[in-house]
Amino acid sequence: MIDSAIIDGIKRKFQRMRAELDERGRRFWAANEAIELGYGGINAVAQATGLGRSTIHRGCKDIGQDNTVIDYAKRRVRQPGGGAQLVVGC
Repeated sequence: MIDSAIIDGIKRKFQRMRAELDERGRRFWAANEAIELGYGGINAVAQATGLGRSTIHRGCKDIGQDNTVIDYAKRRVRQPGGGAQLVVGC
C-alpha cells in the first residue's frame, strides 16, 4: 500500500496541473505517476485524482508504445478551424 503522504502529494500536483491538461494529457500524466510509484501505483493515482483505473491503465499502455515518429495532425486538441479567427482590415 502506498503511504498517504505520497497520495496527498499526487493530489496536490494534480490539482495544480488539472486545468492545463486535456483528456490525453491527464491520462499520460497519471500513467507516468503510477509507473514511477511501481506496485500499487495505479490504485494510488486513481485514489488521489479521481480518474478511473481503466483510464490510467490505458495511459500506461499508450506510454509503452513506440512514439518516436509523432504525427502532430493526429494529436490536435481542437477541431480544424477552431480557435480565434483573424480579422482582416480593421
